[in-house]
Amino acid sequence: MSEPNDELSKLLESLQVGEPITVGRMTVFPLLMAIGGRIVGLDCFDRPATWERLRRKILAGCAIDALDPATPSSQQIQPEQAQNFIRQLSSTPLERTALVGLGEHLLFRSEGVEGFALCYEGRLLHLFAYTS
Repeated sequence: MSEPNDELSKLLESLQVGEPITVGRMTVFPLLMAIGGRIVGLDCFDRPATWERLRRKILAGCAIDALDPATPSSQQIQPEQAQNFIRQLSSTPLERTALVGLGEHLLFRSEGVEGFALCYEGRLLHLFAYTS
């Protein structure tokens, strides 16, 4: 495991869900997903067009999870839950792995959160984090 990537860490620390954010050369459009009052994941994309292209698949996956009869209904998450999730994610060490093509593949895993980020030339293309 390596230390957290400075640019990515700064980006995560300044994350405001639903609003595009910029740190250095990176601008992302984040989406925090919660089901039954529990955060289940975070997706960040480099452009709104990327989100538009993938949103049906992402939302379909969330909808299937939400249909579980054991899921509490209509509970909203509190802002501090989102802040705690982002804080935990931003302090998680990153592991760089080789890609077949261009760019960097960053993996992260800690107690409670794991996922990956794809970066190219210092720019975040996609980050997906989920609760574990």
